[in-house]
Amino acid sequence: MVDTLVLGTSTSRCVGSSPTFGTKLCGSSVGKSRILIQSRSWVQIPFTQHIQNIMELLNTHPIKKSDLGFHGNLFGGKMLAWIDSAAAGYAMQLCDTPRMVTISIDKCFFERPAKEGSLIKIYGLPHKVGTTSITMYMECRAHNVYTGEQKVLLRTNIKFVRIDEEGNAIPISDRAKNRIAKIINGETNITYKII
Repeated sequence: MVDTLVLGTSTSRCVGSSPTFGTKLCGSSVGKSRILIQSRSWVQIPFTQHIQNIMELLNTHPIKKSDLGFHGNLFGGKMLAWIDSAAAGYAMQLCDTPRMVTISIDKCFFERPAKEGSLIKIYGLPHKVGTTSITMYMECRAHNVYTGEQKVLLRTNIKFVRIDEEGNAIPISDRAKNRIAKIINGETNITYKII
């Protein structure tokens, strides 16, 4: 079974249906990767080394004893806190403002446990930008320091909204939206070079 990367939506021609998700899939491409777009707002592409060129490494955490929950595994709430924090920082960086707040965290797919001593890497990729909001696709991966192999532990979408001093939603700047659109459209994938 091939791990998959789930991103966002796009318009393109339908190519078949997914036995995993049970919905029609549509074809598109970003850079050199073939992308399958699920009609229910998810994109699915095979998980390969090329994905690391698309997604940005946002944070790294070694798992300590204090991070463990029941059964000696990394506590899911701790992992969600790390991902939300990393995504918030990335949203602030992309939108040129520290005033970004989490408005929703989509379904969280906990795919496998992580044990004490593992190295966790958190990756992110913007996949939708609106007038006042940005949605980030996030992955938490266990990194094997001996082989360099990574296995996805958790994947989710997190949506952030730009706010003013009173907590009201305000528009993201056109400069930031244009920069984010370049990342989403595959025109660039190294965000620090275009900020």
